[in-house]
Amino acid sequence: MQSMAAEAILALVSNVICIDKKNLLFCLIFFFLSKQYLYCQIHKEREGEQIDRELVRNVIDVFVENGMGTLKKYEEDFERLMLQDTASYYSSKASRWIQEESCLDYTLKAYL
Repeated sequence: MQSMAAEAILALVSNVICIDKKNLLFCLIFFFLSKQYLYCQIHKEREGEQIDRELVRNVIDVFVENGMGTLKKYEEDFERLMLQDTASYYSSKASRWIQEESCLDYTLKAYL
């Protein structure tokens, strides 16, 4: 069952493409909240929690649609920061594993 916030985001995702300047403030807020939602969901999944992958996919599709079918907006507005966050997350995770795990356990976690 989706939360009300997830349902609201899904409703917005299916109806918003930001090309009109009078909607600029709404679009900026929407994309900021969308990115925060995506980062949160990705973090939850990394930690083993179940997430609504279809909703995540729909939110990501908005970035592609806003780029008029190209990946440029997705790459500029989401992917670059997500990759930085991913590198930071796994660097931190690896540092903890080195401190907490045996050499064999660390190697297994690092390569799996």
